[in-house]
Amino acid sequence: MIQKKLSNNLKKIKIFLVGDFFLDEYIYGEIKRFSPEAPVPIVNVIEKKINLGGAGNVFNNLINLGVKVSVLGKVGNDKEGIMLLEMLKKKKTVDNLIQIQKNSKTIKKTRILNKQKQMIRIDDEYIKNYNFFNKDLKNKIKKNILNSSLVIISDYGKGFCTKKICKFIIQFAKINKIQVVVDPRKNYSDYSKYINSNYITPNLNELRMLFPKIKNTDKDILISSRRIIKRYRIKNVIATRSEKGISFTNDTKNINMKTQAKKIFDVSGAGDTVVAVFSVLLSLRIKSEKCLNIANKCAGIVISKKGTKPIEKKEFLKLIKM
Repeated sequence: MIQKKLSNNLKKIKIFLVGDFFLDEYIYGEIKRFSPEAPVPIVNVIEKKINLGGAGNVFNNLINLGVKVSVLGKVGNDKEGIMLLEMLKKKKTVDNLIQIQKNSKTIKKTRILNKQKQMIRIDDEYIKNYNFFNKDLKNKIKKNILNSSLVIISDYGKGFCTKKICKFIIQFAKINKIQVVVDPRKNYSDYSKYINSNYITPNLNELRMLFPKIKNTDKDILISSRRIIKRYRIKNVIATRSEKGISFTNDTKNINMKTQAKKIFDVSGAGDTVVAVFSVLLSLRIKSEKCLNIANKCAGIVISKKGTKPIEKKEFLKLIKM
């Protein structure tokens, strides 16, 4: 009965997801010989897969949990952009506000693997800030915020989550008492565009962009998190610390949770799962500590899998039952 009630409540939630969407391509193969042309291995391709990447991985986690999702981001005017839009359409997005930006390109990251072991990654990208933030788009954003349970900003630093867009969304959401969860930009040392957000979820490397000398200890994470809270007026910091788990900090609390993974195959995508699961549970008005505990367990499941894979609903419901 509890799980049935939870499933029904999940269907009532709508998340407004803003961020950098791109494609993740995986080429699985096998090396049997070296090339006669150069001292490099030849990979015989066995299988190819293309998934939604970046904010798209947050999207996949949210959709798997059974909530409604509206999206805002950008793609280039190219075949990859068409493919990305089609993938979103198949997942039954509530409102697709993905902007097609001319003279840009849809980002694609290609990983080549030999028997599940990654050999090389190819990033095909041209990063250009989105500069067409007009009145019509602002009105659509306002409408989606007002119709949403919560807003997620998934900033991969690929040009869409500009200071103007982030500040506009956070300010309007705050006025209307809608919570905003931010997954901050990679390789970025200024969080001023996230001022007044409710939650921010940096990983260890992102924290080190702000505080280069910190170690992955409870003490250092606490000190750096409190500095973020004070400096940027962000209420809560959720630091994902890879194999050491998660730390939750605000003005009055500090909680450290160890990772729940039995085996660790791939930590990529774990932060996206934490953001998605935490945001959904927060929308159900569950206490933040419990939200974080379940999100941490979900992250432990996904890093036990090979490749970047979202949490499955049955895995999530099983954890709730526990």
